[in-house]
Amino acid sequence: MVTDKFVFTMKISGLAMVVLGCAGGAAQAASVPLLSGAYLVTQQTFCQIPLTVTSGVLPKGGNYVESVQSNSTSGNTVTLAVGKLVFTQSKTAPDTGTATLNGVGAGGSNVLLVETGSAGSGTEGAPITQQTNSGNATFSQTLTALTVTLSSGSETYNIYYGKVTGGIAQSAVFGGLDSGGCAESYTLTHS
Repeated sequence: MVTDKFVFTMKISGLAMVVLGCAGGAAQAASVPLLSGAYLVTQQTFCQIPLTVTSGVLPKGGNYVESVQSNSTSGNTVTLAVGKLVFTQSKTAPDTGTATLNGVGAGGSNVLLVETGSAGSGTEGAPITQQTNSGNATFSQTLTALTVTLSSGSETYNIYYGKVTGGIAQSAVFGGLDSGGCAESYTLTHS
């Protein structure tokens, strides 16, 4: 008796042999699509804000909010950016090189707390503003990861490549959690 699991496994195994192009039983290793040349880039960064809400009970029943506090020094930010990112592959070390960014971004606090009342007033958070972005970094890449190193440290992201022409990735997306716990996402389109 043939089970569905067995048939499925056989179909997948047969597909793998066709996809890998096994000639003489040996599979060829996939090469890394290179990030090389100029790319249009979009970037999104989102950092959550942890809030502590203290509530109280009214004398005649019901609840009220006594205070809302942010306990974060790096959270509560959102950034959206666009620009041009130029990758230059190293001539001596494969899959590594330098990257240069020129662009513009808008960022600030995703929650802007404005306090009013008899206890005082003030604002916690930063209004969203626009600023230019430029800089240089080194990078290294594999089939599944992109590591970007700045003077402040390194970040490693998951990367997925789109169409490849002549060994050069024509598009890619990469992202993940950065060292500060913020979610980052980038889209590259070769220009």
